[in-house]
Amino acid sequence: MMQQELSQFPPPLSREQTAARRRQDELIDARFPGEHVAYVDEWHGESLFRRIVAHAKGAIEFQNLLAALPPTVMKRVQLTLVPEADAIPVPSCQIG
Repeated sequence: MMQQELSQFPPPLSREQTAARRRQDELIDARFPGEHVAYVDEWHGESLFRRIVAHAKGAIEFQNLLAALPPTVMKRVQLTLVPEADAIPVPSCQIG
């Protein structure tokens, strides 16, 4: 087996891909505050298509949803726990 096959690490992202990923992360934060979220990312050049495959407030419900996913999806799934909307720090700024 080749080293690349063993590591399973994706190649580094370009500046455009980093921005696309950040936008998708912000969308998840806005849509699913306080929830566990599972998603699959698919890159087409510099464009990111993110498919939400499961989300739930409770950990047990989330685990049950994950258990129902096909193995081919589970192989590619990424997980996150989105903070509650009011828990996200907002930087203070002074005007004037």
